[in-house]
Amino acid sequence: EAIHVFGDTLKDLLLAARLEDSWRPVPESVSLHSLVSEIADRLKIRFPNSLIINRIPEDLSPVQADRSGLNSVLQNLIENALKYDADNNPVEVSAAPHKGRMQIKVADQGQGIPPEERQSVFEKFYRLGNEETRKAKGTGLGLYIVRQVVNAHGGAIYIADNTPRGT
Repeated sequence: EAIHVFGDTLKDLLLAARLEDSWRPVPESVSLHSLVSEIADRLKIRFPNSLIINRIPEDLSPVQADRSGLNSVLQNLIENALKYDADNNPVEVSAAPHKGRMQIKVADQGQGIPPEERQSVFEKFYRLGNEETRKAKGTGLGLYIVRQVVNAHGGAIYIADNTPRGT
């Protein structure tokens, strides 16, 4: 586990540095359904009791996006949803065209994020709670990377309540 965490930390640090320096998306045709299925398969290894529900229609038109960047975005969001929910509630991923763009949602039934911290979680090295109360390992770079990649694609990201609980 220590080697895996160290590898993820190093990967996150390198990616964050590249995003700040010179990274630009290289758009290609990406099937969101296939990409989410691949991510779900990989995450099943680390989270064997998890349930990731891919609600993206197989016939949804592909998006033009940087595949590697979009993979980082979805992997971070889905992994966070799994990592911060001790009850192993399902995580649902959906996508649909919205106002000429594609809106992607990752919804969980976990503890949620307090409204006063919803902007802070996108800051570099920010983590919810404190060191004594955190059980999940992380660098505090995941959502920073997500925001950088989404912004580089000309998109926007926000956190909303997932009624009755979750994010």
